[in-house]
Amino acid sequence: MIFNEIVNVWIQITNDHNEKQGKRFDFSITLDDLKEVTRKIEDAQSFLECCSVLDDYVEDKLLKSCEEISNLLESNTKKRLELLFDNFENDVFLLETEMGVKIPYEFSRLITNSKQHTFNQLDVIIGWFALKQDFHEESYDLEVVVGIIENMVQIENLSLDDQANIKISYHVLSSVVDVFFNLVNNAIKYSKLHLSEVDIKIDCYVNKENGSLVLEVINTCQVEEGFFIS
Repeated sequence: MIFNEIVNVWIQITNDHNEKQGKRFDFSITLDDLKEVTRKIEDAQSFLECCSVLDDYVEDKLLKSCEEISNLLESNTKKRLELLFDNFENDVFLLETEMGVKIPYEFSRLITNSKQHTFNQLDVIIGWFALKQDFHEESYDLEVVVGIIENMVQIENLSLDDQANIKISYHVLSSVVDVFFNLVNNAIKYSKLHLSEVDIKIDCYVNKENGSLVLEVINTCQVEEGFFIS
């Protein structure tokens, strides 16, 4: 349920807001936004200053979208999980008190541990999107991004070899590096993976139909039998 809120997240820059395109960070650009950014670019004294104007704009959009996702996880997902566990625990209680079913202590302890682990993991994920710290000011080229992800794999006591499949296309904007890396790191950290099962792709491309820029994270790491994060 936690991952249903953030799987298939598309960070997409468009000139309109089309809900039919699926879950994504809201990067819709208004006419006023365009006028303001254009004015700042016209006043810029160098190419680097132009890039800084665009990066600041994207960072601002990202921060607002991250806050929306964080609020969604806090208000909706957490409440649904609480209700799910409460109903389950109530059913177990009724089995004991009304039907005389003996519930083993180990089973009750497993429920408690699962509940604690689930909410701890949810709090970690919510924290990812509370981007209050300063963003990276520099951009990362492909070689640097690959190097950082390789280090993540090694930090989790896995060694990267030819069996692992981690691909990155293009280079990502500096302002979205943190979000991408958190998603990638979680896929490794919370999964008991063999290297042959690692299959992560970060892709940046232009949608040929509408000309929009799409930054997409595709993660098919197997968490447990029959369950995939994608």
